Amino acid sequence: MNQITSPEKILGKGLNATFTKQSNLRPIIIATIDSTVSSITPESNQSYMDIFVGSFSYRLTGGFEVGKTGDQVLVRTYNGGTIPKEELESLGVTNEQFIEFLQVVISNHPDTRLGEDIEYSANGFSYSYKVTSTLLLIQATTGLEEVKYGDTVIAQHVITISPVLES
Repeated sequence: MNQITSPEKILGKGLNATFTKQSNLRPIIIATIDSTVSSITPESNQSYMDIFVGSFSYRLTGGFEVGKTGDQVLVRTYNGGTIPKEELESLGVTNEQFIEFLQVVISNHPDTRLGEDIEYSANGFSYSYKVTSTLLLIQATTGLEEVKYGDTVIAQHVITISPVLES
C-alpha cells in the first residue's frame, strides 16, 4: 500500500473511501439523531474518521473529519446540504446522478476541501471549492463548496480546516 505522508492526504483518501462506500461505515447516535461514522486505517500510524450528523438520506447535515499521520492531526468540519429532492428532480436530476458526480469530483480531486481552489464540470454539473479565508497565526482555513446543475445551486457546504496542536 502507498504510504500516506500527511494528514491532508489521508483526509482526501478518507473522503474518497466514504463517498465510494469503501470505508468502514457504521451507525451511531448523536444527540438522539441517527448518524453515521466512516473510518479507514491504511497503515498502523495513519487513521481517518468522518462523523456526520444524520445519514446519507439527510438533506441538510454537518459533521467533521479527522485525519492523522504519525503525530500530525487535521480536523475538517462541514455544514450545509442540498436542495429538496423534489426541486432537484424538477431540474431533471436524480439524487443518484448528483452523488455519482460528487464521487467523480472527489476521485479526480482528492485535494478538494483543503487549502486550494478547485473547479470541475461534467454533464451539466459544476463543482467549485473556493478558499474564503486563511488565518495564518491560527493555522485555520475556511472555504465554500458549491455544486450547480446548470445555473442552479443544488448543494453548498462551508468547510473549515485546522490542525490539532498541543501548544
